[in-house]
Amino acid sequence: SFAPAAAEAAWTALVYGSYDTHDAGGIPSSLQEMQHKVSVDSDRVHLLYLEDPPEGPNTRLWKVGARRVELVEDFGELHLGRAETLTMVLRLVHERYPSRRFFLDLVGHTSAAVAAFLPDYFPAADSWDTERMMYWQIRAAILASGVPVDVLALSGCGTGDLEIAARLADAAGF
Repeated sequence: SFAPAAAEAAWTALVYGSYDTHDAGGIPSSLQEMQHKVSVDSDRVHLLYLEDPPEGPNTRLWKVGARRVELVEDFGELHLGRAETLTMVLRLVHERYPSRRFFLDLVGHTSAAVAAFLPDYFPAADSWDTERMMYWQIRAAILASGVPVDVLALSGCGTGDLEIAARLADAAGF
């Protein structure tokens, strides 16, 4: 259901935001703030913002440009805490928004010692095992997608930076 591919840019940046969490009603959307503050030259950078807010079946992909946002895809409800979802989204975005470089930013909460090494991409799920992607699952999802990720960021608490570098060095350049 994607539109024809866009022209090749220097960068594609994908913000993969799992905001539908168990923590106090989820993480608030950053879409309006991005719309007002981000100034992106869409010919040079494809900036995509995937979010899954807590209310409703509403996982949506947005293209963010200079002071504007455009709905690109309404997926209904995706479980962003599953590796196969990350693989699918990476493939779709890479195919639709070709570029020489790819930046992936995974957004979720990390909290407490037990979660320091578990990025919390956890839409409401029945068990701990299905709530979160661990680093080995993120690595496997990126490699399975075939998308050459140049830069990988895990936004939220930065407690696991060394662990990230050690476990994901072969999945992303930086």
